[in-house]
Amino acid sequence: MHGGAKMLRRIFAGTGVVLLALVLVLAATGMFPQAAGAQQPGFSLAWPEDQGATKWYRSPFTATTDSLVDQGALETLAEPGVLLDATAAYDHMSAADTPVLVPEGAYAYVAIGGATFSHDGANLVLPNEEGNIYLVLFRGYPDDATNADLNQIVLASKYVRGTGIYDALPAGAYISLGWFTQQILASYGDPNCGSGCQRVTIVIVDLPTHTYRTWTVESAKAPRDWTRVVALK
Repeated sequence: MHGGAKMLRRIFAGTGVVLLALVLVLAATGMFPQAAGAQQPGFSLAWPEDQGATKWYRSPFTATTDSLVDQGALETLAEPGVLLDATAAYDHMSAADTPVLVPEGAYAYVAIGGATFSHDGANLVLPNEEGNIYLVLFRGYPDDATNADLNQIVLASKYVRGTGIYDALPAGAYISLGWFTQQILASYGDPNCGSGCQRVTIVIVDLPTHTYRTWTVESAKAPRDWTRVVALK
C-alpha cells in the first residue's frame, strides 16, 4: 500500500507539471481566454509638470506660442505652423479599420465621434458620447536625419464607418494654432454630431512616449478656453 501511494503521488506530481507547462504555453500564445474586463496596455495621461513625466520632444525652431491657453500644447501648436488646406484628400474612414499614417517629423489629424487607436501594443479608447467630437493630433517621431524609416502606423478601429476624417499633415515643427482653432469652431456646425456638436474634446498623442494630453472646449464662443480632462471615461 505504501509503495502504491508513492507511485500515485509521482503520477499526480508529473501530471501537475505537464498541466502547468500547458497553461504557460497557452498564455504565451494568446490562446488562453482572458478574464472579463481584463485591462489592455494603454497610453497614459501625462502633463509636462507631472513629477517624473517623460518630456515630449519640442522643436528647436522658434515660434510664437504666447496665444496658447494651456502650456500642455506648447510642443505641438504654434505660429507659424503647418495646416491642411482645401486641397487635403481626407480619408473618410469608411472601412472597418483605418491605418493612420503618422509621418516622421510630422503629425496626423483625426476628427471622429469615438474610436480605439492602437500602436505598438498600446490602445487609446475614445468612447462615443452624444454631442461630443474628438479632434486628435498624433505626434510622430522626430526626424533623426538618418536613413531609418520612422514613419508610424496607428490603427483606428471600433468607430462608426464614414463618420470620421483623417489626414497626415505636411512635415513641420508645429501645427498652426490658428488652423486648429478653425477646426474647433467648425465642429460646432452641421453636419457634425447631427446638427452641430455641443462639446469638442482635444486629444494630443505623443507616439514616442505613448502618452497623451486632453482637454474639452465647451463653447464655440471661446475656442481657446481649454479645460484639462483628468481621465477619459
